[in-house]
Amino acid sequence: MRQIAVLILAVMVCVTSCASYKAQSVPIQPVEHYATHTDIDQDLEVALLPYDNAHDYKSVFDTKPSYERGYLAISFFFFFNTGSRSF
Repeated sequence: MRQIAVLILAVMVCVTSCASYKAQSVPIQPVEHYATHTDIDQDLEVALLPYDNAHDYKSVFDTKPSYERGYLAISFFFFFNTGSRSF
């Protein structure tokens, strides 16, 4: 009986935590939009987007801001400009 109660409690905790999650996405802009973009070579550009303030962080994540805990969340964007060439 105790095992069943523990199992039911575990399922309830899992379901409620999943129900509160809200999927969010990062809008991707052209590479020129990012101040941190750089050309690696003629076919590859890289851009970084740090989430270093509350507004930007909450637009993507629904957890406690990582910068408050000493971490910096960063999105990496890789732009391949190969045209018709393949790797």
